[in-house]
Amino acid sequence: MKIWRIPVTWQCCAFVKVNAATLDEALVVARDDNGVLPLPPESQYVDGSWELSETDPDFIRECYNENQKDETDKETKQ
Repeated sequence: MKIWRIPVTWQCCAFVKVNAATLDEALVVARDDNGVLPLPPESQYVDGSWELSETDPDFIRECYNENQKDETDKETKQ
C-alpha cells in the first residue's frame, strides 16, 4: 500500500477575549482583519465540518504527492 497526502479542512469553535469599550467594537476586533489575534489555546471540532480541500486527483497527485504513481496489480501481489 502507498501513503497519499490528501488535503482536508475542518472547522473549530472557540472563544477569544478582546479588550474593547463596547460590544460593537469587540466584534470588530474579534473579526481580526489584520491577523493579530493568537489562536485560542482550547477549541472544539465542529461536527460535520470535515471535508476534502481539493478533489482533483491530478492536482493532488502533482502538488501534494510528487506525482506518485498508483500501485499496479503486479506491485500489489508481491
